[in-house]
Amino acid sequence: MKAFVQLMGLLTLIAAGMTLITGSLNAIFDWDLGLKIGGSSIPLPPDFFSVVAVALLLVIIGGLFFLIADAKRVFRFIRRYRWRVLIGLATTIAVLVIGFPYAMPNLSLELAVQEGDSAKAQAMLDQRQYPTAVLNDLTYWSLKNQDFILTKKMLDRGADINHRRGEFKSTLLDAAVHFFDPSATEFLIQQGIDLNAQDSLGRTALHTLITYRRTNVTGADEAQILALVKQLVTAGANPKIENQAGKTPLQLAQDMQYNTIVEFLK
Repeated sequence: MKAFVQLMGLLTLIAAGMTLITGSLNAIFDWDLGLKIGGSSIPLPPDFFSVVAVALLLVIIGGLFFLIADAKRVFRFIRRYRWRVLIGLATTIAVLVIGFPYAMPNLSLELAVQEGDSAKAQAMLDQRQYPTAVLNDLTYWSLKNQDFILTKKMLDRGADINHRRGEFKSTLLDAAVHFFDPSATEFLIQQGIDLNAQDSLGRTALHTLITYRRTNVTGADEAQILALVKQLVTAGANPKIENQAGKTPLQLAQDMQYNTIVEFLK
């Protein structure tokens, strides 16, 4: 039992470290990475101060696990380093008191959206206004869950349909054609998303669709990709835009040997 509790304490401290590292990367590179635990991705607060508060809370929880596992050893450590412990504890409490009013309300909404609890998420949106950065991030998850009513509500509440996310500054449309059900692409077109936005590598949604969908979506074949290409082009997507490598969607379709798509784009 003692070994198990110590292991829980160690894992909690590792989670605290990963939270701080991930939050730092988000702050430095303007990413929106979360913590991957099991099959779920837990979002982090958009502001770094709140990330620090979450990390410190995890440190406290980890310390409690170690206290339960070996109280005598923990108290010996506290007596030996009492002033450092007191200063650290006071700093931790101050950060938690200041930071958590900002972090926790947003975290509750984030978890509701990720878990697909649309009714709870919509009720929370009705209660108060949330930061645009939070809503932007959550539109990705609601689209992934095919919850277009919730997505529309977040757009109405201030989410930017054309916001960029991740390492390559990709758009919601990039994510939709890359990973999601075709209905997500249709929804975004209806909402007026920029069909020709380019990511940091110069790729439009057409580039992403042709290059990546087949290997990332179960059951995606050339016919489905062609249907999405037609939908995008008909709505105004430009098939002649080149990425940083100088390739158009037509050239990528030729590379992928998508003959029906090549014929359509010629």
